[in-house]
Amino acid sequence: NVGLYLTPGKKRWIFAVVASSLLVFFVIAYVALPGATLYIEPASAVISKGINVTLEPNPSDGHSLKTYQVETDAEYTLTHSATGIESEGVNASGKITIINTSGVQRTLVTTTRFQTENGSVFRIQSDVSVPSGTVTNPGKLEVTVIADALDANGAALGERGNIGPSRFFLPGLREEGRAELYGESYAAMTGGTTLVHTKVTESDLTAAKIKLESDLKEKATAALRKEVLSLGNTEGLNLKLLEHSDALVYSAAIIDVPYELLGQEMDSFEMKGSLSISGVSYDSDALYNILKTEIVSVQTPGKQLVSVDETSVSLVVLEVDNVNLVYKVTAQIQGIEEYQIDPEQEGGADLAEKIKEHISGKSVEEATNYIENLPEVNQVEITVWPFWSPTIPSLPENIKIKSLSEKEAVALEETNQ
Repeated sequence: NVGLYLTPGKKRWIFAVVASSLLVFFVIAYVALPGATLYIEPASAVISKGINVTLEPNPSDGHSLKTYQVETDAEYTLTHSATGIESEGVNASGKITIINTSGVQRTLVTTTRFQTENGSVFRIQSDVSVPSGTVTNPGKLEVTVIADALDANGAALGERGNIGPSRFFLPGLREEGRAELYGESYAAMTGGTTLVHTKVTESDLTAAKIKLESDLKEKATAALRKEVLSLGNTEGLNLKLLEHSDALVYSAAIIDVPYELLGQEMDSFEMKGSLSISGVSYDSDALYNILKTEIVSVQTPGKQLVSVDETSVSLVVLEVDNVNLVYKVTAQIQGIEEYQIDPEQEGGADLAEKIKEHISGKSVEEATNYIENLPEVNQVEITVWPFWSPTIPSLPENIKIKSLSEKEAVALEETNQ
């Protein structure tokens, strides 16, 4: 075997070639191999779409829906409290000292009221003159007072009038004068006992009748909703009541007012009544499909509709014809629209190109700040390879963009299913 002998010059040449090749490889690897992936969450916003819809017995076009008439009756028995009060208890009594700091003598007539903060009312039993006085040297006069049968709120006082030492104001005076003339007791009021009877008054009957009429309408409306549900089950439709004051027709309430109870002693009494109601319902699923088609058709360029909120459907009644069961309404629905981020989409491709142009060769921090300041972006997460690289690749084709949106765009075809 003949050994291969390399001269020193050839060795140097081979070493230079290998070194140059490695250098070129690392340069190419540094430029071509690094990569970055941008995970972008698109910004989103709520959008609304409203259309005019006619509800009628015989729909005439794509923006009209069939009405389904419903009616029912409601009966209700109201229990109402009697408020007429007869107190046979004993009123508490005691002594108070009237204090005058106004600087002038004050004359008070018989039955002048003195009241505590909790509403207990006591009255003086004769005309009195309270000596003048000042804050440092007030005029004082001790008098006897007797409690009223009812407190300031109209409730029987009775034994509740047996209060301890208290401060009293004169409710007949203006606020600014109450600090200059007031009363104080230094011993408890005593002798109050409670024995109260309630009876039915004319105002009780009137109040009960008004309350019963209101409750009957609520009960009737609730019963009508059940009728709509029953009719919907029969028709195989998701019917919904058109709940508008003009679209709901109530009969006159038939109420049995128990006038024979007037003046009778009792804590409460009953009043019965009945009411008829009629209205119309409509297919809420059909309305939703109309609105969904409309909101899909008005998508903003560069954005996509990612969800439609079925619960956001609302109606504003414009015209009511209860005779012919025709109702003109404005229906509205809301959805969520977000910017297209996926480069495979038309809007996303333009945005991806703009992002890549601005961040190529920039630091990860600079790229993050730039992207998150774009109106189309909510937030971004950037990963780079190799992981220690502090910068975004210089070659745009080494930058990948993926959308973080977990929602799927609403396809127009879905609305026709």
